[in-house]
Amino acid sequence: MSPRSAIEQLVVRMSATSSKTEEILEKDKRYCSYGDTVHYADPPKIFTQCDGSYLFDENGTPYLDLQMWYSAVNFGYKNRRLNNALKQAGLKK
Repeated sequence: MSPRSAIEQLVVRMSATSSKTEEILEKDKRYCSYGDTVHYADPPKIFTQCDGSYLFDENGTPYLDLQMWYSAVNFGYKNRRLNNALKQAGLKK
């Protein structure tokens, strides 16, 4: 059996992540309410992680979240200072 080329490995990896995205979109259709949510892209963009002011897709591409002001994340995702303060407050109980 010959080793896979880099291109073949990339195609396999992209197919695997795409199936995860499809699974998330299917759950979105089945379980999410559309009364308060709006998808601005069709299909909606799926993000796998976040940090500070950025969201990252399954390929690690960063996207600046320009709607952070709109919700509870206006201090940034994974805000270490706020997380530490909440942990300390919880320890004082």
